[in-house]
Amino acid sequence: MNEGNRKKARLALFLWILLLALPGQIFARSEGWLKLSFKVRPAAVRVDTLWFRPSGDTVLAVPPGKHTILARSPNRSEWNWRDFETSVNVPSGDTLKVVVHFPRYVLLITSPAGAEVEQNHLVLGKTPALLRLSKIRRGPLLLKKAGYLPQTIRAEAIESGRFWVKLTPDSSYWVGRAAQRRRHLAKRQRLFRSAFGMAFLAAASGISSYLFKRKANRLYAHYLHTPFPQDIRNSYNEAHKYDTYAGTSYIFFEINLIGSTYFILKALSFK
Repeated sequence: MNEGNRKKARLALFLWILLLALPGQIFARSEGWLKLSFKVRPAAVRVDTLWFRPSGDTVLAVPPGKHTILARSPNRSEWNWRDFETSVNVPSGDTLKVVVHFPRYVLLITSPAGAEVEQNHLVLGKTPALLRLSKIRRGPLLLKKAGYLPQTIRAEAIESGRFWVKLTPDSSYWVGRAAQRRRHLAKRQRLFRSAFGMAFLAAASGISSYLFKRKANRLYAHYLHTPFPQDIRNSYNEAHKYDTYAGTSYIFFEINLIGSTYFILKALSFK
């Protein structure tokens, strides 16, 4: 084989090897790196399913894509320290730095409870409220509760853990509430008086209707059995008169009974 043929053979072999290796180079995904930086050393760290205990900042070689990170708080005995947990997307052939910091919380308590917590006109909840310390530091908190003066809490006054605030009563509010309560009771008493008055009238009308009806029945029985013409005429007229009285009294009985029931129900449901 002459020199020209040897060169052609070497070139063909090189091209063949390049052709075999090129698809792998095109489609291969290079590794990514994940750098974990700790302000406070965690008790343990989990990246996806891998657990380890770091002694300091750690760099891990990971496949490109999404990964979950969980760092256990070193102060797990402290209820207001929570674990750090996040999801990250590691780029191919690059390093992603993640700073691990453990969130701390504050339990905000007021006396009395139920105060609304606002920050920058945004309602965060009602006391007792568990708030993240980093969120509290974004601006002052405003506590509002009906019957108490609004109170502002500056972020620098709050430390991690529990924070207790005693609300100051609003005297003008309670004076107004007392006056409203008196008006409420007076109106309710008027409703009960109206109900009892109409109940008394209903009872009186019912008794009157019964007595008039009895007398009308007696006169009508006398009308049926008397042999005297003048007595017949008088008995009939008297029976008709007392029967009219009985009917009218019964109508008053029904009206007052309905009115009494209405006022009693209205008084009981009055708030």
